[in-house]
Amino acid sequence: MKGNPSTRVVIFGYAGDAHQIQALLPYYLHHRCPVTVFSPEDAPIKPWDNDGTIADVTFRTGGKRCYIGEDAIRRQEIHMRMMLEFPEQFFFACDADSLCLDPLLPAYLYKDSETLWSNEISDLMHERPAGYELPRIALHPPWFFSRAVIKKLLCWSTVPTPDPITPVIDHWLLQCARLAGVPHKDFRNGSVSFPSENDEFHFGVMSGKVRYAGTVFVHTVKSKRVLNRLVEDREYYLRHYV
Repeated sequence: MKGNPSTRVVIFGYAGDAHQIQALLPYYLHHRCPVTVFSPEDAPIKPWDNDGTIADVTFRTGGKRCYIGEDAIRRQEIHMRMMLEFPEQFFFACDADSLCLDPLLPAYLYKDSETLWSNEISDLMHERPAGYELPRIALHPPWFFSRAVIKKLLCWSTVPTPDPITPVIDHWLLQCARLAGVPHKDFRNGSVSFPSENDEFHFGVMSGKVRYAGTVFVHTVKSKRVLNRLVEDREYYLRHYV
């Protein structure tokens, strides 16, 4: 397989996500890039095989376990700084419930490498005060960054105050991108960031986008049931539309 030049796959999670990462690991490794799992110091994800090693996967820890708020944002900042300790020029970054279904990451990500790529999802369900200046979106995982983009984002990473309505990484990244002048774009074959467990309607929407529209960047995938369905949908798309 050609492509995915100088790219590292990184996965963000905490100890409770280890089973999800285990289930999705073949779809992180299928990019044929080195893989690093980042987790908090107080809830580390450790290698789960018998000898304590997994081929082509490294494990790093930093920051505190926290879902939203200042500690969550500071942990993400720490992990992004740690990413720059690796030699690769590009980083495909996933939360533990997101992935790309195709082994080959799209060439446009590398051609437009000054852009922060993500699943851009509507923010219109939240009420915002008059004069709110940010776009009404959130930058959901997965994300694709060049090394240059990460450096620009980190120059501004301590400036934004966590939004009181949505004090989450998805909005903090948007704040940093706007302050740093980094363009941000949605993945070109459609955004998929839906609840999939115990929500058959949205799971069906996700499945349909993969099966009929060729979407490959998906979030959320929290079980093998969901993963297996989306893999089948991807195979259907490749058989009938490519």
